[in-house]
Amino acid sequence: PELVADDRRAELDALLRAMPLARLSSSGMEYADAQNLRSMAAAGVDWVKAGAWLAERNLRLAKKALGAGHRITARTYFRYASACFRFAQNAVPTDSEIKKRLYRSMVVAFADAAALDDRPVEHWNTQYEDGNICGWLMRPSASVASPLVIVLGGFDGWREEHHPGATALVE
Repeated sequence: PELVADDRRAELDALLRAMPLARLSSSGMEYADAQNLRSMAAAGVDWVKAGAWLAERNLRLAKKALGAGHRITARTYFRYASACFRFAQNAVPTDSEIKKRLYRSMVVAFADAAALDDRPVEHWNTQYEDGNICGWLMRPSASVASPLVIVLGGFDGWREEHHPGATALVE
């Protein structure tokens, strides 16, 4: 892989400090992906390209598993892909086309995983002023009225970071 120019080395070092293993893994990244992303960046590979490459690899594995009828494995790889896209786009400081493309890929990967849940999770979106309020609707299997919990989790990675806790609340 192509290495970043020496003048971008400080940027990679800052990302390595800001994105320790604990942050990456607690936000949905598979441990090996987190290790690989950090190792690639430490070697000088562009963080965004490394994260996107890992995400695309997870998407290929998810689609292969799905084609073989392995729903749970596919769901897991879609979630790993979403987390890799999240941390790839997280390193892009402005709303550039690459950031928007990575963000859309992240949402699609998460939605592909959500569609494979035992109780499918729905992507919810409504207009508000000049933008949208988006969320993920998770429902219990019981058809009786139950308490409602709204999780507000920040601006970019609440899906991956809060999904395990939200799943526990639903159950």
